[in-house]
Amino acid sequence: TLADENGDLLLYTDGISVWNGNHQIMDNGTGLGGDPSSSQSGIIVPKPGSSTNYYIVSVSAYANSNVFVSEIDLSYNSGQGQVLSDAKKIPLLSGTSEFIQATPVSNGTDWWIVTNKKGTNSYYAYKIDSDGIDIDNPVISSVGNTIQSAGELGYLKFNSANNKMAVASYFQSHFQVFNWNSSTGQVGDRILNYETGGTYSGYGAEFSPNNRYAYFSNGSGIHQFDLQADDILASRVQITTGSSNWGMQSAPDGKIYVAMNQNYLSVIANPNEAGTASNYSRNSFALSRNSRLGLPNIITSFVSTGPPVVKSLSSSSIEGTSATISATVSSDGGETITERGFYYGTTANPTTNQTTITGTTGVFSTTLSGLSPSTTYYYRAYATNTNGTTTTSDGTFTTSSVAASPSITLSSTLTSFVSCGTDPSDSQTINVAGSDLEADIAVTASSGFQVSLNDT
Repeated sequence: TLADENGDLLLYTDGISVWNGNHQIMDNGTGLGGDPSSSQSGIIVPKPGSSTNYYIVSVSAYANSNVFVSEIDLSYNSGQGQVLSDAKKIPLLSGTSEFIQATPVSNGTDWWIVTNKKGTNSYYAYKIDSDGIDIDNPVISSVGNTIQSAGELGYLKFNSANNKMAVASYFQSHFQVFNWNSSTGQVGDRILNYETGGTYSGYGAEFSPNNRYAYFSNGSGIHQFDLQADDILASRVQITTGSSNWGMQSAPDGKIYVAMNQNYLSVIANPNEAGTASNYSRNSFALSRNSRLGLPNIITSFVSTGPPVVKSLSSSSIEGTSATISATVSSDGGETITERGFYYGTTANPTTNQTTITGTTGVFSTTLSGLSPSTTYYYRAYATNTNGTTTTSDGTFTTSSVAASPSITLSSTLTSFVSCGTDPSDSQTINVAGSDLEADIAVTASSGFQVSLNDT
């Protein structure tokens, strides 16, 4: 589902068909390639640089899963839109699992579409920019467990900080969390691999809004992992027992909702809290229809509140005693920014010399003064909302050297002269010296006097 900034419904899809805001199927809006049995059958992604066009990325069902892309233009039919005939159900990747997810590129404008190739441990990231989808040049990362050759069910999710990716697998019953690079589209090191030892049990995955905890649902209940623990695997807490906990989805109210294959959803009311303090409540949200096993597949940054996202740390105008530092709050995390600024100092991970900058999202900067010449400084940016504080890694700069101030010294001061006619009857010798000079010393005589220079 997707709404505008006022909350008015624009369109929604199950990956098979697409409906407009009046709950009517759009022109040419059927046969998009998804399947009612597919875990993450479809997702809507805005086209960068356009206010009217969107992509629907669809994935068909196990064991014949393939990913397709269709483009929608809402400017047609008086704003009700249509699927473009020459951009409908375009093959993106064949032979996948039922995983499909989208997440922003670090520039805050473009998008990554990420899926998995079955029979491999390879994840494919396709970049979407204003020119469209780069189908021919996916970023391929081979890491983690190999997916069985027939494919896999389950969920692939990103956290709101856009630096972690989680994958829950049904048939192989494992839950993995990886580092994620939103600049390059590369899936990084695996930081968690939880294998239940059974089969047909892993399914749902989600992150807490504050990005500290990862949640995994399987046949025995829901498990929480502390991603800040020294031993993440050992931090596992089972917050509920029992079957029927399936797909999980963060919501703008800060809660995680759980599909139960019933006319109810279960709720994790406080997902930022450790263990059972996360407050799981079974079948506590009534529906008018059965949710089956899943919930709408939505880009995490659209719905999950979390700490701010801070990036693009840089320095400029570096002089001997001053420098300008800047950073960008690219997302407020869904909550109002209460403070942002910088720390700097002459040692790594500075926590002193705090400078606060008023404002919310966007670029912020400050000019530091009173610095020491020829000195390396460490600096980092931070931003805070009610969900927590995000601090960047250190940046560094080195101030330039500064020439010492020039000076001139005299060995004595001029005293009186006695004149006799036109010739002086007296003379004085004064030594003139300078230091750190960029030019010669010039000595001139006042009217009526003469200077004899001995330049040594």
